[in-house]
Amino acid sequence: MEQFVARTAGSELEEKDFSFVWHYRRVSPDLAYVRKEELKRKLRATLATDDIGVFDGRKIVEIKPKRMNKGVIVSDLVAKNDWDFILAIGDDYTDEDMFVAASGRCLQYQCWQANNERSVSAQLRRRGPGIDQVAAVTIRFLPQTSATYTSGTKTYPGYSLCV
Repeated sequence: MEQFVARTAGSELEEKDFSFVWHYRRVSPDLAYVRKEELKRKLRATLATDDIGVFDGRKIVEIKPKRMNKGVIVSDLVAKNDWDFILAIGDDYTDEDMFVAASGRCLQYQCWQANNERSVSAQLRRRGPGIDQVAAVTIRFLPQTSATYTSGTKTYPGYSLCV
């Protein structure tokens, strides 16, 4: 993946706790398509026998353990806590496992931009506002408790939520 960063102006490699992500958001569209397909082909051939998956996201290619996803985390959170309300919000392919794991236990909402793939599992799907905007509106309709909800840089005191 580092070779692709060196060969592709505008791309970058991100190392996460459990994955590596090649970003090509700032690469010219024609070159991005060629490099993305080449990288996916090489990674899939190299990792074919491993438990590592190659995932194609919104202007990214990610490699990570196949069993490491948001669905595992959501299942764990739901089982360990007594939430007043659960809202699962997503805007990317990585949220699909979360929607499946939360099915029947919460309200699910997918936001997407014009070019994003749409979820097949989310209960509500809408092109438009981002995750923080949806959470800010939703929270106004819920009863207050003594807990606090945090989303990115925004904090909503008085709500017991798992979003």
